[in-house]
Amino acid sequence: MSGGKGISFGQDNRGQQTGWIAFAVAEHEIRARDSRFTVIYRIEQAALAFANKIGHAEFDDDELALILGRELDLGGRKLAGESTVRKAVKDGIRLGVLLEGSNRRCLIVPQWAAQTEWSQRDSLCHEHRIGLRKHRRSA
Repeated sequence: MSGGKGISFGQDNRGQQTGWIAFAVAEHEIRARDSRFTVIYRIEQAALAFANKIGHAEFDDDELALILGRELDLGGRKLAGESTVRKAVKDGIRLGVLLEGSNRRCLIVPQWAAQTEWSQRDSLCHEHRIGLRKHRRSA
């Protein structure tokens, strides 16, 4: 695809102009759940697989621990420990694959790393209270 308007990443975290390439979201999810990969790689893959239009990937209470866990020999999955998840998020932020403010409930993907216009994804984040309507209480 050349010329025309499309996804624009602008500059990356080093100030360099960036290009883009498309990936299948399902592949990111498969890799996020694959315990053969390192935890830091897997948390980045989880963030990319589940990111919405504003780059926030929200998870239920133990969902990220389940994704970062491992398959058991007899079937099912073992949850990753709380310290493993916390360290993975912290390392992701330190390495720049996640933004500050990421936590076990919401991973934030840098805009220079990934964007989506997928119409089924929204622009809300319950964890960070972004895009939520403020309801006034009647007096």
